[in-house]
Amino acid sequence: MPLLQTIALAILSWLTIFGISEMLSRGIYKKTENTTKLLVGSTIPLIPPTISMGLNILVKSFNLRFFPRTTLAISIFFLFSEVWSLWTLTYTIGLAKDLKPTKAALIALIIGYINLTLLQLLK
Repeated sequence: MPLLQTIALAILSWLTIFGISEMLSRGIYKKTENTTKLLVGSTIPLIPPTISMGLNILVKSFNLRFFPRTTLAISIFFLFSEVWSLWTLTYTIGLAKDLKPTKAALIALIIGYINLTLLQLLK
């Protein structure tokens, strides 16, 4: 994927995460404050998938897939980065909207399920 498309996709992902988080927190819990905190904080959950994607690009670029268990290690790291991303999103939503961790986790998991659904539809 060209660099410009990758940057546009990252910005679109950031704004989508922010928009869905804001809509759900307003719709479910009636929390309307700290929108700018959530806008800035919603960039943090994008860091783990970016690291995972960069590692995957390095493995494919240098043909490291032929080493034993490299694909398994990349898959495990991908799952770890997704869990890390959901955790940081939960923390960010909880801080920005002053929600308990369980309520923020509900919003983060809904966003995670939307993400997985979109990934399956775009394949």
